[in-house]
Amino acid sequence: MLTMTAATILLLLQCLSNAPELCREATLAAKAEPGAERYIALAETVMSRERIAQ
Repeated sequence: MLTMTAATILLLLQCLSNAPELCREATLAAKAEPGAERYIALAETVMSRERIAQ
């Protein structure tokens, strides 16, 4: 069951959609949330791809 806070969900959505600069903050926030492992992995993938692209 997903029980993340709205603020964390919003950060993750922004990270995954159009604001990769928020991924680090989103990942840190999500680590404190239960059930967020899958979303943390997605955010880390976005960060990795951003580093490769630069």
